[in-house]
Amino acid sequence: MIRSLLLCAALLSLPSAVFASSISLSPTSIVSRSQEKSAALVLENRGDGTERYQVSVYAWSQTPDGHDVAVPTQDLMAAPSVIEIPARSKRAVRVLRVREQGSQTYYRLLLRQLPSAQPANAPNGRMRLLVNQDLPVAFENSNAGEPVLSARFTAQGVLLSNASAIAARLTTLGPEGQASWREGALGWVLPGQSKLVLLKPGLRATSLSITVNGKPVTVQAN
Repeated sequence: MIRSLLLCAALLSLPSAVFASSISLSPTSIVSRSQEKSAALVLENRGDGTERYQVSVYAWSQTPDGHDVAVPTQDLMAAPSVIEIPARSKRAVRVLRVREQGSQTYYRLLLRQLPSAQPANAPNGRMRLLVNQDLPVAFENSNAGEPVLSARFTAQGVLLSNASAIAARLTTLGPEGQASWREGALGWVLPGQSKLVLLKPGLRATSLSITVNGKPVTVQAN
């Protein structure tokens, strides 16, 4: 299982502070038409030192209880598989469909930052924080319509199920007509599958307001 914005620390010295990568990504998720054979991601290095990433691709699905599952796949390839971004520059990673061309498929793209020499101007005694990025990759049918969600509360939060043929990208969730409980990137609900959105204990509502693919929708809950 892969979680978004996976963070891991690598100790390069006895730390009294940390510093992180200055890499930005565009876009933060890749959504292309199912007919497309490839897509691209741009990494920009705004720092003073060269950064390196290992790029891996996983097939993406979800369990009935709403957890993301990612397994290695050869249906999609990343080029290059190891990318070096010099200081103050940009580099692109392309994902290429080897199989399943023309079909609607979903993947995760994991960029794992590789250790590099500590910058000369970094104070001694600092710890380097390696920041891994986990991005959704979708090849979708543009005529698939809108997501159709249902909701069921569990002990951990709310389980959202998607009965449509297109993924639901969630950005806000809360009771209808009231302030949102959660905001930000809350994950995707893949077609025909389910996603668990964690909530504080005791939060319940019979009707939910959810922002799905940039649009507010009302979902009845039980």
